[in-house]
Amino acid sequence: TATTEIYTLSLTRRSSDLNALPQTPSWRGHEYRGSLNDKWTVANGLLESTLAYAETRGRTGPQGDRPFVMTPTANEGNYFARTERLGNRAQWTETFTLSPFNARGAHHVKAGSIVVRSNVGGEYLFRDILIPGATPLRFTNRGPYAVNDWEAGLFAQDHWVLSPTLSLDYGLRSDWQKVSAATRLAPRAALSWSPRVDPATVVRLGYGWFYDRVPLSAYGFDHWPLRDGFAHILGQRSSAGPLVFGRSRPGNFVPRTQTASLAVERRFSPFFHLRAGYQDSRSHGLLILQPAANTVTLSGAGQARYRQFELLSRFRFRLNQELMLSYVRAFNRGNLNDFTEFLGDFPAPVLRPDFRAEMNGNIPHRLLLWGEIPFTRKQNWRFAPVVEYRTGYPWSPIDATQQYAGPPNSLRYPNFFSLDFRLARDLQWKDRRFRVSFAMFNVTNHWNPDTVRWNTADRL
Repeated sequence: TATTEIYTLSLTRRSSDLNALPQTPSWRGHEYRGSLNDKWTVANGLLESTLAYAETRGRTGPQGDRPFVMTPTANEGNYFARTERLGNRAQWTETFTLSPFNARGAHHVKAGSIVVRSNVGGEYLFRDILIPGATPLRFTNRGPYAVNDWEAGLFAQDHWVLSPTLSLDYGLRSDWQKVSAATRLAPRAALSWSPRVDPATVVRLGYGWFYDRVPLSAYGFDHWPLRDGFAHILGQRSSAGPLVFGRSRPGNFVPRTQTASLAVERRFSPFFHLRAGYQDSRSHGLLILQPAANTVTLSGAGQARYRQFELLSRFRFRLNQELMLSYVRAFNRGNLNDFTEFLGDFPAPVLRPDFRAEMNGNIPHRLLLWGEIPFTRKQNWRFAPVVEYRTGYPWSPIDATQQYAGPPNSLRYPNFFSLDFRLARDLQWKDRRFRVSFAMFNVTNHWNPDTVRWNTADRL
């Protein structure tokens, strides 16, 4: 069987509170995807083979030739960057699923391999940026870049049902990426236990190591425009422990995450279900940009910590009448100078010192209620409410020179509240079915700002 995705064309203009339309970048691009899949029953198992190909292109540019000027009240002129990126990826995957067998319990074993060839090329063209009261940011463009890579991986996993109340999942994955000269081992395990055969209560434990591929755009850093007086340095990975192998050299990054989770589910009745869960993720080796006196280093020393506690309850009053209530307490802290902010399709104009602080999207508290309630016995009228209350996003004050004017992400937007709903009616005509709906958002007209005038020199 073969599957092919549709060619798509996107035209986008980005804007913010400090950018009127002439200052925003324009973007256009396309994406092709295709895959060929074959399944074959062989040797008491199922062999699945997949060939896939993808190609993406993106172009970013200004909407004029005027200089880009960053003032405390608003940006002026036209966007400073013109970028182009073309990438493709060919992937061959083989997966073999063995028929279940018994050996002190039922085993469901799966193993597989993957081989990937990828290429990316492009160019960054920056123009000077003017900041009143500060030295202009002047750039020297360095021409196009091209990077190619091979990746290979092997994995094996087993779902072991030891008893009707106890099951164990465990596995090991090995990945190799040529461009980073690193071979990585990623073990993982999960346990599911129920005190009784009737799974009214289920306890789940999990732990695993996970590695991210190093994006090839990171190796275009040598061709990133040079700011006057600055040199570019491609750093090395930080210590990766006993599960990473490979010689040490510039660019041998190994971004990785260790994640542990615990969840308890309890069905108190057919009408009420409760789930409590905790997750702790620690990431190391993340790619960040670190400016110094006369250098900018692409480093693998970034770290992040994410912790989350969640309570989720489900109320089911009768058939197709359900309400869900969720509360999440989260903590997310890490390095702010993620390299994608500067080596992506929309480069940020100013590279500030790197700090470890609350991440931009961190929400300490979030309460969410949603569901669907039929109005009539025939259930052709449906009412679907959504209520959300959460902490506001963090933001950083900056000064007239576009540098931090205080601790990054030390301030927050006001708390967010929104009451939304959708009222829908299903209509039947012969063998066809239609749905007519009416939706309303932020019914209470609560003030939920999503932008802020963050410059301390802005007197408006």
